[in-house]
Amino acid sequence: LRRDLPSVEVDPQQLRQVLVHLVANAVEAARDDVGMVMLRTGVVEATRKTFDGAAQGDHLPAGRYTFVEVSDDGVGMDEVTRDRMFEPFFSTKSSGRGLGLAAVSGIVRAHAGAIKVYSQPGRGTTVEVLLPAMVHRVASGVTGRPAAAWEADGCALVIDDEDMVREVALRTLQRQGFEVMSAGSGAEGLELLDARAGEVRLVLLDFTMPEMNGDEVFRRIREHDGDVKVIMMSGWRDADASLLDRLDGFLSKPFRANELAEKVREVLAAT
Repeated sequence: LRRDLPSVEVDPQQLRQVLVHLVANAVEAARDDVGMVMLRTGVVEATRKTFDGAAQGDHLPAGRYTFVEVSDDGVGMDEVTRDRMFEPFFSTKSSGRGLGLAAVSGIVRAHAGAIKVYSQPGRGTTVEVLLPAMVHRVASGVTGRPAAAWEADGCALVIDDEDMVREVALRTLQRQGFEVMSAGSGAEGLELLDARAGEVRLVLLDFTMPEMNGDEVFRRIREHDGDVKVIMMSGWRDADASLLDRLDGFLSKPFRANELAEKVREVLAAT
């Protein structure tokens, strides 16, 4: 695995799903239940020719792409199977539903990526997923000090059922100067808010959580403390407009730490 990979903008849950399906198919291709599966990551400076023969992505522009590759030394595929492997409900296994690779195709397409497949009967299969590398942009028209130099104070609360999101948010807010509490559920978050009544300045709240979703938690927060600032976080980009009007801020997942820092600064500066 290459260590200095350029960043890609992806939904981490969906990328995890891509890897799970590709590895599962590689494992099932083993001959006599014995074989090897290899993962590799890297960078390619793609030209238009790079996408020739790709399962999808023939419309993509040339440029820098980060790739993840899953290879096996299993039974391999003939040309007919290779051409149909991403079709919904197509499967070479009698018990298979043929939905896993179709999901892979849809996810990669949604992320403006490409899939290349190399396979021959008896010689294994390699599936390469290429995702456009991010170009670091400098924001224009931003006044005042950069977000990294801005410092806050007081207490902030992060409510999200994903460990990774809580960890990124917690570290980002701590760097901004907050004392930070975190909760893995809406009920836990409301308990912490009640225990620190009047001390919490900011709540970062996930919209989609089990048992008590973000809309319900937000309503309870407003009943508890009308002054605390609430930023909703969600992977759903088509959030309810009536909810957005009541929020102090909204952040689409996935987000980078600097985007969170800037959103927090923006919300608190509006007070």
